Amino acid sequence: MDRLSKRCQQLSELYGLSGRETEVMELIARGHSGPAIAEMLFISENTMRTHNKRIYAKLGIHKKQELLVLIDQMEA
Repeated sequence: MDRLSKRCQQLSELYGLSGRETEVMELIARGHSGPAIAEMLFISENTMRTHNKRIYAKLGIHKKQELLVLIDQMEA
């Protein structure tokens, strides 16, 4: 498990994200696009967008940059 994975896991535990939401969050943080994430996880793009919305709602953020800042603030 690398530093980014550990930080995503900490953030997930802190904010109560599901396992799938954690996977999606990490892939977003790694720079993958929505369609690419959907394909990688064998889910529809609609499902990917739903996960994304729930992640942002739980974290109280509105854009990817805010997500990256939150992840960066976690201790590895």
